[in-house]
Parts: sequence; structure tokens; C-alpha cells
Amino acid sequence: MFIETSRPRELGDRARLVSPLYNASAKFYCVSFFYHMYGKHIGSLNLLVRSRNKGGLDTHAWSLSGNKGNVWQQVHVPIKPSGPFQIIFEGVRGSGYLGDIAIDDVTLKKGECPRKQMDPNKVVVIPGSGAPRQPHPQLWGPMVIFLLALQR
Repeated sequence: MFIETSRPRELGDRARLVSPLYNASAKFYCVSFFYHMYGKHIGSLNLLVRSRNKGGLDTHAWSLSGNKGNVWQQVHVPIKPSGPFQIIFEGVRGSGYLGDIAIDDVTLKKGECPRKQMDPNKVVVIPGSGAPRQPHPQLWGPMVIFLLALQR
């Protein structure tokens, strides 16, 4: 899902994706998703929670602005709704048309988010994209030992 920034869109225009209404049956929830924010005119991506117990009030749960590079990155956002709720993704257009914001693989799970957040500088490669993969440093030691053993 993405927000298009080309004409006739203007600075500050907003696009929203609103979830169905969820009945809160747990104390904590975790919203996980991948985002892609690339281009010099990127605006912002917001995650809002609309609580029916608060008269439909939207509260910010997470926000990110600006160019984050030509990579997909994952985020886990903890939310603590008080009663029935909806999650809302909001894309806000930046100052020009060079750059789009996209989200993918959105999940909502009961319980707390993983304690370890993904490194924001880690490159996420979409399967089948042909993009180069970053080497796994923890595998180099055993691989070197294995290759040395093969040379003997």
C-alpha cells in the first residue's frame, strides 16, 4: 500500500488506511509492519489508534518523517487500547513529488512487541528481488574453518 505524491497532490495532503473495528480482548497489542520511505520530498508516515471509548479520538502511536533510503525496514509498535479500537496508517505528502511512502506485511497481534527492535540500518531484501544480500558476520568464522578443512 502506498501514497502517491504526484500531481494533483499538494504539500500536507493526507491519505489514510483505516482498519476494521477490533474489540480489545487483551491488555497489549503489537502492530508490526514494513515501511519504505524513499525520495527527497518524503513527508511523514503516522500510525494512529482510534479508541471508541474516547469518542473516536485518534492518538499518535508512532511517526516517522523524511527520506529513509531505498530499503524496506520493519517496525514493531506497542499499543494499549482501552476498549474497541481501529488502527490508522496516515501518509502525509512532503514538499514535492519526488518520493513515495509504502507499507507492507501489516500484522496486529495480542501481547507485547518483541523487546529487540530491528536495527534501522539493516537492509531488508525482498525475496526474489535480485538485490544483493548483506553477509552474516556470525557465519564467517565457521565458514572459514569449513573452507580451510576442505583445502587440506
